[in-house]
Amino acid sequence: MSKILDTRNVLKATNGQIAVTVGGKSYLLAEVESMQAKVSFPNQDIQPVGSAMSMGIPMGFSVTVSLSEFAVRDDVTLKPIYDAMQTGEVPYFDIACKLTRRDGKVNRQVFRDCIPDADFDLYNLSPGDIIKRATNFRVNRVPDLQEYISDPD
Repeated sequence: MSKILDTRNVLKATNGQIAVTVGGKSYLLAEVESMQAKVSFPNQDIQPVGSAMSMGIPMGFSVTVSLSEFAVRDDVTLKPIYDAMQTGEVPYFDIACKLTRRDGKVNRQVFRDCIPDADFDLYNLSPGDIIKRATNFRVNRVPDLQEYISDPD
């Protein structure tokens, strides 16, 4: 506890990169405005007879990824979605995220077998606005934390 926070090590969104792989080809998504990956741990409540306290039993977990991107290109996520609507075959995406700190230490996470989930913006226009698309994915493989940043030396 004697250390003072070295603000040079605080990560910012400008330290990040996001890449998407679809159909075996990887694309750096420089047009992503925001990205979020979440894990959810659903629990089932039980309350034993004679106990005033209810308890949670872990039932598993699920992972989702959400992106908001500026409309710059259509070939990375939008075209596979339209193709899927024609064929009935849902596209799978791999999403890789990387954060690089000033000292070169890296956090790298990979989310594989992501499928479109819930709402997926196809088209939206508002006068005077930059066109953006919100996309949501369900991750169907356990995420891979390939590199992580530990306490600075």
